[in-house]
Amino acid sequence: MNEIEFLRGQINIEQAHLAEVLEHCRAMSGGPADGADAGGQLEGCARYLLYVGARTLSRDRLRCRQFQASDTGGTTGLTTALAAGDILAGLAATLPLRQQLLEDLGLRLRELEAAPATTTLRPELERQARLLLGAGLPERWAALQPLLDRSCAVTQWREAAMIDADSIFEERRLFAASAGLAPP
Repeated sequence: MNEIEFLRGQINIEQAHLAEVLEHCRAMSGGPADGADAGGQLEGCARYLLYVGARTLSRDRLRCRQFQASDTGGTTGLTTALAAGDILAGLAATLPLRQQLLEDLGLRLRELEAAPATTTLRPELERQARLLLGAGLPERWAALQPLLDRSCAVTQWREAAMIDADSIFEERRLFAASAGLAPP
């Protein structure tokens, strides 16, 4: 397996975990209206969404910059740039709202730590889940992968993926906590 395949595989695992956590959040959103958090799972989901949401947002910002800075010389470069531009325009349109939702979720987590009995995570989790499920992020990433393959060197892939051993372990730990599982 080469490095790009490894990075692509890790991103795909992270996206599969994100989809699982979002489904878990959606299932929990039908729970008690008082915001009761069975076993800390809402908090675990919130921490996972905060971590992965921030990583995804950073990746998307970086991809936008990488493609804007890429050479569009020649037909292949221009075609790649135009296709990437359409896909990235959709991603870029969600960046400000996604940033605001992450800030709201972070604030709510800090409030929860300060006063657990008076804070509910349910509204922020529902907003995050709705936005992320509705944004088509996995589909856009799948459309961007061939463009990245054609126009990015391994170093650019490495930079755009933002994956290292620490990030893999942290993602897995937070994923396990969000599902109430023992860490891997």
